[in-house]
Amino acid sequence: MFKTLKLVYEGTRSHTGYHKLFKDVKDTFYGLCKEFIKGCVKCAYKKPQNNIAPLKPISSKHFMHRGQLDLVDKRADPEGPFCWIGHYIDHFSKFNFFWPQERKSAIEVAHNLKVHVFSVIGLPFILQHDNGREFCNDIIRETIKIWPGGNVKIITGRPRHPRTQGLVEQVHNSLHRLLAAKRSETPGSGWLEHLYEVQYSLNTQHHSSIKHVDGFGRGCGKGYNECDLGNWMAWGRCDARCGGGTQQRQKAMCCDVNKVKTLDQCLVMQDD
Repeated sequence: MFKTLKLVYEGTRSHTGYHKLFKDVKDTFYGLCKEFIKGCVKCAYKKPQNNIAPLKPISSKHFMHRGQLDLVDKRADPEGPFCWIGHYIDHFSKFNFFWPQERKSAIEVAHNLKVHVFSVIGLPFILQHDNGREFCNDIIRETIKIWPGGNVKIITGRPRHPRTQGLVEQVHNSLHRLLAAKRSETPGSGWLEHLYEVQYSLNTQHHSSIKHVDGFGRGCGKGYNECDLGNWMAWGRCDARCGGGTQQRQKAMCCDVNKVKTLDQCLVMQDD
């Protein structure tokens, strides 16, 4: 069998690939399969070598160091005048903000950023958007007009790039899934009715990458104490020292929540 394949392959086909060889011999010989024909060493050497560098994850040094902005297209399922869902996520804490939008315009995005995000947590150091350089610049320009005194660095990337928008796309998948579940529980309801409920659900669930709950490390209804907030702040300091890796942050954490009683003690231990 090997001699027959070798004669046909190296003679008439001259290593043109297993697809063409399989079509030539399948009508004459019985029991041959593509996996058997794939065993040609010369064809294996002919395959192009795709040496693609691994994706380097984006690291954030502290809370509000980097914010990622995107718009979810709901034109196929509008809710009254609203055809878009605005989404802002803090890259460090994975904290989400959602809001409905009528149009995909820079002025409306800037206004909603002011109302829903910047009035609560302030301006980020880096604002990242993948809807194009011109659109992003317009957003920043209008935002600065509405919210003066900010020094925001603009970073743009191509749409739906896995390195720049991977986190945002993961949240979008969760958003669509949770909205569909809520609407199935209440037939006839729209996505706007459940949007903020889903936002609360996403912000109070355990996040696998940061190993705790998005909302400053505490679940819903559990409350906060001084050491919890200090421990969460120390997490940001360890992230800045260790380059953003989860394991490095956990190793660098020197604040024991079972022993430290006050916020001042917690911060002193971190500085030491």
